[in-house]
Amino acid sequence: MSSALTADDYARGPSGPESPVVSVTYCISADAQPDVLLRIAGVLNFANQAPWNLSMRVSGVEEVMIETALRDVTAVLADMIRRKLTQLTCVVSVEMRPWP
Repeated sequence: MSSALTADDYARGPSGPESPVVSVTYCISADAQPDVLLRIAGVLNFANQAPWNLSMRVSGVEEVMIETALRDVTAVLADMIRRKLTQLTCVVSVEMRPWP
């Protein structure tokens, strides 16, 4: 049996006991650029599902706060999305926490 990852594995993350299913909330602080929501949505697309909720508000003159939740994704995928969000140049900080 091959351990090579397929495109579905990349989108979903590997399945099995080492990759539990979680629900998470991301609290994202970002520069208030016109395309900030589009950039963040592009990263959330890796979950291959619509966010459970999403809110965005201005948090200063040049900053926005975005809070979004993903339900029932693998822990590996949730962390990969967090890391990809931090790599966006418009993102100042990302906090990932369990969703109640």
